[in-house]
Amino acid sequence: MHQDKTDKMKLSHDTYHISTNLTKEEILSILNDRTLKKTSLITEKTNKDFIGQINGDTFAVIDSAIRIGAACVINGRIDNSNIVLNTNLHKAFQLLFWFWLIALICVITFFSLKNFDLLKYLETTLTLLIGAVIFRAVIHFVYLQSRNNAVKKLKGILNVKS
Repeated sequence: MHQDKTDKMKLSHDTYHISTNLTKEEILSILNDRTLKKTSLITEKTNKDFIGQINGDTFAVIDSAIRIGAACVINGRIDNSNIVLNTNLHKAFQLLFWFWLIALICVITFFSLKNFDLLKYLETTLTLLIGAVIFRAVIHFVYLQSRNNAVKKLKGILNVKS
């Protein structure tokens, strides 16, 4: 298994290339058995390892772990015994961050219009921007935990070569 170095610059996005001794049919069979089929990638309590969709030789799943499983979406493409995995931060978490950032901008604008004091404005702006960076870092950390758990689980059930 190796990870593409070119994707290191993208935050909350990774690409993995993994190989297994299993055939394409065996891989699909295992994925079908271990995945709760749903069109929406929303976590729910299940005894399956993953939640998502399997369509032909491609799949889109999330880990079924209740707390952080939904943070990372794994999109995979199977080519014989090789699998390309693209992991991304779930759209819901991306929207959450953007909603939060827009709310912060509105708060900054409100305070600047209400009582324009340059020092207070800069202090409020800097504090809120630091908060936004910390919030994004927390979201990225949750993504990393979810990604690591899901990729490890997927490698385990597919008998991936080291």
